[in-house]
Amino acid sequence: CNSSVLLHDIAAGCYDVTAWNTDIDYCATNDYRDKWKLNMSTRTYYESTISPILLDSLFDGQTVFMTPDYVLHANVEKFDIQRDKEKQILTLCPDSMVTTVELKIGGIKGLHLVKNVCGTLTNVAKRRFIAYDNYVKDSAVVIFNCNWNREDSLVCSRFYLFGLRPDGTDNHNHQLTLFFWLQRKNIFVPVDVTEIINKHSNDEHLVSLEINSLNIDLADYADVPGMFDVFVDDWTEGEYHDVNW
Repeated sequence: CNSSVLLHDIAAGCYDVTAWNTDIDYCATNDYRDKWKLNMSTRTYYESTISPILLDSLFDGQTVFMTPDYVLHANVEKFDIQRDKEKQILTLCPDSMVTTVELKIGGIKGLHLVKNVCGTLTNVAKRRFIAYDNYVKDSAVVIFNCNWNREDSLVCSRFYLFGLRPDGTDNHNHQLTLFFWLQRKNIFVPVDVTEIINKHSNDEHLVSLEINSLNIDLADYADVPGMFDVFVDDWTEGEYHDVNW
């Protein structure tokens, strides 16, 4: 913010200007040759803590992506660089390219058994086009880390998305899946959050995804046969638990 850059020897003419930050860890910028195709997407999930076989079965073979970094963009059209002026000032006003999601899910007992928690969210935007104010495309599954509070029976997270609903996509159903690494076994819990997400517009910068109570106890599932032991490399075929709330 409030930084200055001096560009030398720019030929006179009328320019469209697009800028974005590059201090990113999980995002990649694509299609540099065409401003209107220039877009940013995230990297695929590559860790081995959850087997690809399990993820394929949950998401019908869709690739799972990391959530994006906090990214900004700025666009100015038809900036005229004049031949007879030694110095001209171009001011850019960056705007967020991401939607911040604040997740809070209560009513989860047995969190004292937990070693790690992460979550996934389906049918959100895979990429965002940098030269547009708000143009997102292609459906994706994203994965994010979670925190938990055993005293409050609460799981929470704060992460970014390029958008809630990709343009041109009819499927606006959204499933949240929580993955719990327990002391002896691991389980996953899918929850339909379509109604909550569809209450928000696609251009909101901050979205609250809150469920007061799932009313589950992880201890009830901790010793169910067929679950995955945290010290084994691959997930085995687990049990699918629908949760009503």
